[in-house]
Amino acid sequence: MNAFRAKKIISKILNKNYILYEILQKINNRLGKKNTGKSLISKDTKILIDGYPRSANTFALVAFIMAQKWEDKISDCYISHHYHHPSLFIKAAKMKLPALCLIRKPEEAISSLIQRNSKWTKAMALNYYIDFYKSLIHLKE
Repeated sequence: MNAFRAKKIISKILNKNYILYEILQKINNRLGKKNTGKSLISKDTKILIDGYPRSANTFALVAFIMAQKWEDKISDCYISHHYHHPSLFIKAAKMKLPALCLIRKPEEAISSLIQRNSKWTKAMALNYYIDFYKSLIHLKE
């Protein structure tokens, strides 16, 4: 098993556990890994905008920012985004924080992800897609 697959298996375990996910992110941030400086969900967070990778996350974020009339500077401390991890939605629901979960057709999101990152296999991408949204189904209003 390569490191990428191992990371995805660990991520699957963390899907429903925000506290463990947050601890892992903080360790990564201290080690200078990816996502350094981006906010997880905190008391300053106004909204969560996220979804499965390649589901128009950046488009939705930019559109949301452009539609706001906030007087202060928009920063990551106000909007949690681009983590692509379902546990953040679980935390947002517990905090009664507004959240926008982006959903793209599976065949489009999966094929886009595979084209963008060759480390993903079709099976891995499909399993992650299913796991991502399956872990959120209980939050449905």
